[in-house]
Amino acid sequence: MQLTTKHQKRFLHSDIGLAKELNADGIHLRSDQITMTTKAKKYNLYTVVSTHTMDEALLAKKLGADAITYSPIFNTPHKGKPKGIENLKSLVEAVDIPVIALGGIVDKTHVDKLLCVPNLFGFASIRYFQPSKVDKIKHPSNYHQDA
Repeated sequence: MQLTTKHQKRFLHSDIGLAKELNADGIHLRSDQITMTTKAKKYNLYTVVSTHTMDEALLAKKLGADAITYSPIFNTPHKGKPKGIENLKSLVEAVDIPVIALGGIVDKTHVDKLLCVPNLFGFASIRYFQPSKVDKIKHPSNYHQDA
């Protein structure tokens, strides 16, 4: 099976040298790597930086990040105090690069709140898209395992 499309992009996480060596399209940097944004941009990598504060977001933008993630928006295990929707709105207004919300997005009420944030680029989640174990038990015919 071939998984390529004309819109396929290859991103690596945190290793700029490997991204360059493999001709990746972009890099996702951790918040402790914000200052490496300028190096990533020298290699023409689309650069997404994880941020957790307004200061980190503004620094990432200043250094040339193409986009940022911002988290945690809602309560999520072991990720610190949630930022909340109002804080997210303020951050999106303060930077003029795409912002992707992360953290604690587990149900439709969270998504509905995010949809009310003007100019938010999007969100990413794991738990929101995973069918719960309870659903699998109640409705086993809805779930199948690929061979």
